[in-house]
Amino acid sequence: MVNTSVLLKVLVRFFGLYFSWGMWHHRCPSKDIMLLFFKFFLDHTRNKMHKQILDKANESCRIPRPFFVRISFKPPYNSTLQSMLLPHILFSTIYHQYPQAWSQMMLPSLDRLKEFWKLQRAHPQYQSHPVLQSCPNFDQKMLPLAFHGDGTPVIGIGKIWSRQLTIFSWNSLLGFGMTREMQLHIWSFFDECSGPATLDEFFTILSWSFAALQTGKWPETNHLGQNYDPDSHEGKLAGTLLADGFSAIVWSLVGDLEYMASVLKLPHYSNKTNPCALCKCSGGTDDNSWKDCRMSANWLSLQWKPTEPLGSSQFGRICFFNSFVLQLFFL
Repeated sequence: MVNTSVLLKVLVRFFGLYFSWGMWHHRCPSKDIMLLFFKFFLDHTRNKMHKQILDKANESCRIPRPFFVRISFKPPYNSTLQSMLLPHILFSTIYHQYPQAWSQMMLPSLDRLKEFWKLQRAHPQYQSHPVLQSCPNFDQKMLPLAFHGDGTPVIGIGKIWSRQLTIFSWNSLLGFGMTREMQLHIWSFFDECSGPATLDEFFTILSWSFAALQTGKWPETNHLGQNYDPDSHEGKLAGTLLADGFSAIVWSLVGDLEYMASVLKLPHYSNKTNPCALCKCSGGTDDNSWKDCRMSANWLSLQWKPTEPLGSSQFGRICFFNSFVLQLFFL
């Protein structure tokens, strides 16, 4: 009588070896990875397979370890350790360690950079932008970035008990490629875990990172304003160039209307007196109403300036947003 369980194990190993040999023969994956598969089937190392693959993959990864920091959430999570891929660190790493990716997703050519800033001259806030005015060679050295945020259900999709994850990412406005290749993840969190200080703490860290990108140099202090130890790794980098003189500026905030209102705390689109984050229009019947669709409408001349904070919004409270042009993409 044939033992079914034994037969099944033999078949699994046979087909595993067969497909492993086929993939090896056609040279699809790395040979080192395939050796791990052979070891998995022959040496019964099933429970250690995941760690071995990660260790092998990390051998060729030149991206630094994530930035670890404690973020406050509501109870029972409270202060929880989080990891983030900060923009200024990734910006520098891509430039120095991945030149091919830099030329595709960050800066294909200097001509493309100059052309972008030339096209922006017609933007109403370009002329008086404080950051651009303080950088005489910005059209040759400063890359325009987009900061994207969005929420999506990831658990119990379609169910009443589904859980939504808000994801923050960024990308260069000059690069070429598909969205999954261009978007660089920063951090994400479950909406139901968010506490009163969660987003404030995150945007404080993010503003510090983008401020470093704006100067093009490694920060001399941490996100709390504390000086680095001169003998530490961060202290040795402090004040040095991130990418041989290249810097970057957030030029576009990308997200849907719900994200802009709930996360960035920008004016809500249903507000009658102040419904817009781009201008000072109203939703009523007065002279500044957005319902006036003429090209001579008064609200067209009432756009917000970079130096004008939008009340109690996240935009107005976070320092790096105050000096940046706000461009909303209504998705």
